[in-house]
Amino acid sequence: MVYRDETEFDSSKDWTVDELRQFILEKKYGKDVRSVIAYALAKVYSAPIGDMMDLINQNSPYNEKTLKSIDKDPGYSYNSGNSNWWAFEKYYSKGFVKKIRITLTTASDMSVKVALINKAGKVLSVQQITGNGTVEIPINEMIKDNFYLAIKAPNFKYTTNLKNDVRYSTTFPNDLKIGDTYTPIWKTDSVFTPVVEVVYTELSSVLYNLVDKSQNYLDIQQNKITNFDDAINPGGYWVSVDNGSDAVLGNAPENSEWGYYAVINIPFYEDFKMKFMVQIATTYVSDKGRGIYLRYLVVKPDGTIDKSNQTIRQWLPLLNNDATFEKNRVFIAGDSITAGHPYESETNIAWANQVGRHLNLNVTRGANNGSGYLFVNAGKSAITIVDSTDFTNYDIAILAFGTNDYGNNMALGKLGDNYPTNQTLYGAIDYVINKIYSSNPEITLILSTPINRSDHGTKDNGFGYGTTNDKGYTLSDVVDAEIEVAKKYGVICLDNRQSPFNVFSLNSLLVDKLHPTRDGYKVLGSYLSARIGAYIKPYKA
Repeated sequence: MVYRDETEFDSSKDWTVDELRQFILEKKYGKDVRSVIAYALAKVYSAPIGDMMDLINQNSPYNEKTLKSIDKDPGYSYNSGNSNWWAFEKYYSKGFVKKIRITLTTASDMSVKVALINKAGKVLSVQQITGNGTVEIPINEMIKDNFYLAIKAPNFKYTTNLKNDVRYSTTFPNDLKIGDTYTPIWKTDSVFTPVVEVVYTELSSVLYNLVDKSQNYLDIQQNKITNFDDAINPGGYWVSVDNGSDAVLGNAPENSEWGYYAVINIPFYEDFKMKFMVQIATTYVSDKGRGIYLRYLVVKPDGTIDKSNQTIRQWLPLLNNDATFEKNRVFIAGDSITAGHPYESETNIAWANQVGRHLNLNVTRGANNGSGYLFVNAGKSAITIVDSTDFTNYDIAILAFGTNDYGNNMALGKLGDNYPTNQTLYGAIDYVINKIYSSNPEITLILSTPINRSDHGTKDNGFGYGTTNDKGYTLSDVVDAEIEVAKKYGVICLDNRQSPFNVFSLNSLLVDKLHPTRDGYKVLGSYLSARIGAYIKPYKA
């Protein structure tokens, strides 16, 4: 590197980041290098957060991913595009699109335009370049919807040898502009696919992998806070508030009031006046679904966040996987085992949250310690929870009650009982099933029967499953009641009597002979994810 640029640095001009980088590399005198660095930091501090994220992606030298319209060479032709727009109904994934490669067929330069259009017909991006041969059209944008391409060029490379049902359209207005809505008229009279490569920057995937792994790091899970503004030092944090808690999340992405996030703080500049932090948060379960979010923080010498620049503190959503899923809204109601007792503060442990992560479900929990189908604790039972829930907001409902009805000696009853006429367990199960389907006939309902408990009986008689309570019935009779009522209506019911919680493992997996240990909840979450996933999974759009 030759340091030979002797020109003075003009700080009044709006230099680009690439120009600043070049100055830092080539300036001959140290004072000018320092001026450039100071200017660059000021630019970082004042830039909108979306622009900063774009710069990170644009200048990322690694983890590029290329999606090709054609994997193998099936023999090519060249389309005479006549400089008109051609759209092709092949969808590419959302993400940070760095560039698009298109092969032209001319020895002289020609103009080529490309437009990215989402399924609703909205034009997300339009870029133009002049070149010949294989051209790379820079996009450098976070594209938040799946998209198809429209190409405008005199000619481009394509194939007719693929029977892939890719339709095309040549019906366009005079031109396409960002924000326009385009309604294609798809044609199938001939089938040809353009030779296109869409190049992504995989920064979001890198962050996902990083923070997914961080959920297993004990130091992050022990470093718990409830307000994102309290995460001001480098390292990892666990930011969580359970649904229904009196506390709410502070300064959370999407203004979420509850959920849990793994957070990593990365410092990128510090001096005696302030330090700059990048705060990256990922979540699996919140009121806004699974996603990655990023924001910048400026920490003052007294350890407080500089809140004078609100723009720099705004959260940028990098990725939200739930946007690509349909039929994934699930309501899970249950007792203290569904709540994750005695680890309620560690919301990642509860089996309901694990099911949400494993199956890409957006989970809302309605768990209440001590509740049963019929037994009321703290004013709540399955009946009161179902009565107060609008099931039109959900695609799936999972109920996991019964052990507290057994433990508190509620009347068992018989098939055909109807609550409130019959104040029995059979009657309560019948009531909640009818109530849920009267609210939403399209919902999928799953009953999950109680796991065994070792505070009743012995190993020899099967613990709770084989031991009668004061009303003369066993926990296994509760399971039978759920199965019988569910069968009456054709509702899915999980018989959990044969599960990892058997007579040999029970005492090892329960912390108090009733509730699972931390490892027990992991076992339960994995087991129920497999059972529930065998019946229903979200539809991927």
